[in-house]
Amino acid sequence: ACSDDDDNKDASIVGTWQITYYEGWATFSDGTRDDWSDAYPLTSEGNYYWTYTFNENGTCVQTDYSDNKNDDSSPMHFTYSVNGNTLTMTESTGEFQNVFQIKKLSQSQLVLFRSGEDAHEKFEETETLEKQDIESQKRERRAKRVTSTRNIVYSALFTALIVAGSYITIDIQ
Repeated sequence: ACSDDDDNKDASIVGTWQITYYEGWATFSDGTRDDWSDAYPLTSEGNYYWTYTFNENGTCVQTDYSDNKNDDSSPMHFTYSVNGNTLTMTESTGEFQNVFQIKKLSQSQLVLFRSGEDAHEKFEETETLEKQDIESQKRERRAKRVTSTRNIVYSALFTALIVAGSYITIDIQ
């Protein structure tokens, strides 16, 4: 587990995290139970997923996406604090608060656990999120464009050589 320790050394919650796995259960006052265990993006729901962006100033935005586009007309805004392994997110109007136990925080992964009970339900849920590195995503897109352009140029040159070669005849005697 040395690599995990190295990965955790400079880990910070600040940044954008995308949901990759969500699991849990809830029992309701009528005796019914719901269990879930889903990998994200959810292809059955138009590639739906969400992100949390934690800012250094203690604010956080939760944004929903589908078909890899921001389809959230009203993202949720929070203030947050981390105390030990407890993450507290308070919705900006104060309407509700989510308190998570941070099960794992590394440079690449954040695992949040939450449980609760009220008059209507009892639940436990775990969210596994992956850190989104905006700069590396931009570099990947640039590299794909360069490779694509290079392949087009090579293809054109190869075609030109074949065409030119068909007009050149060498008469060896």
